[in-house]
Amino acid sequence: MSPADREAQFIEELNFLPDSFERMTHLVESDKRRPGLPEEQKLDERLVPGCQSRVWIVASPRENEWHFESDSDAPIVRALAGTLCEIFSGSDAETISAFAPTLLDQTQLRGQLTPTRQNGFNQIVQTIKTLAK
Repeated sequence: MSPADREAQFIEELNFLPDSFERMTHLVESDKRRPGLPEEQKLDERLVPGCQSRVWIVASPRENEWHFESDSDAPIVRALAGTLCEIFSGSDAETISAFAPTLLDQTQLRGQLTPTRQNGFNQIVQTIKTLAK
């Protein structure tokens, strides 16, 4: 499944909800089921640069595919990072490099985020692409 297909599933699921506030709430609540990273993997070199919150991304190559895990000290950022990791995981470096997520616009979640959080989202995308090179 491609990142576009995985993103489309998230968009369809979120757009079933009536407004962007409920969509963000659902994203954060759903993310609580994800285990996050163990403390020993929360290393400074895994921090996403340019994020106001602390966000860690771990990348693992497996048979020409990349897999990503994340964690953050902020619930909204944690949910967004986890969603991006799910979208990009299972893809090769070329596909990851070429894909530009539209999740925030397609679900109207961009309006729920401050400019700083929007920048953080973009920084997470860039970090994933950099790690997959």
